[in-house]
Amino acid sequence: MTRSKGYDKDAIMYLLKSKGVSMRDISRALNYKNADTARTVFHSPVHRVEQLISSILGIYPQDIWPERYHSNGEPRYTPRKHNNEQINVRHVQNLRGYEHA
Repeated sequence: MTRSKGYDKDAIMYLLKSKGVSMRDISRALNYKNADTARTVFHSPVHRVEQLISSILGIYPQDIWPERYHSNGEPRYTPRKHNNEQINVRHVQNLRGYEHA
């Protein structure tokens, strides 16, 4: 089976914009101090950002970033632990287009 090439930055940005969500919204939802920190996901793996984007778009992360994930959905990298960081749930739920699972 051939793996897809995934989504490029422009496609991800377009899909997020169509849902009314910006990368700054994602940074705020993850309580990042710098509003543009979530953009790091376009150069290197950032598990929390990948998970939130895939949830908002309703697309599995391994379909968006196949080079970062095994076909079973497990990351090819070891996600960093964020024990003391909380996701701003209210902000995530207020993101336009976000459907609570």
